[in-house]
Amino acid sequence: MLLSTTIEGFINQLLPENFQLEIDGVMKNKNEIEWLDITAKLRQVVPSLTGIDFQQTNGTDYENICLVIALRNDLIHLKKSIKENITNYQTIFKRLLDFDHISCSDSVFTYINTVIPNYLIEQKP
Repeated sequence: MLLSTTIEGFINQLLPENFQLEIDGVMKNKNEIEWLDITAKLRQVVPSLTGIDFQQTNGTDYENICLVIALRNDLIHLKKSIKENITNYQTIFKRLLDFDHISCSDSVFTYINTVIPNYLIEQKP
């Protein structure tokens, strides 16, 4: 959850006050862009702002970020399974157990520092 909100908060703070961008044929202002889903922000907004297409330059890190977003969405919007009153807890629990937090954290770190170099500084113990 925190990795996902880190990315979204970072992207939202990149937006200049009077920023406008055409998305899917509709002109959107900063406030409207902030309400877009995070994937649209990653694929359309950030490349327009920065000229950086992270999916193209860092494919594995981009996939890790997509994994973080998908897991976050599935946890927040947990759905019932086919049987009445039974949810997808087992599937989600398995995904959480298999989740490579370190790799995904590193990918978020790389994303932020790719968009704004040295934004985050890692201190060695």
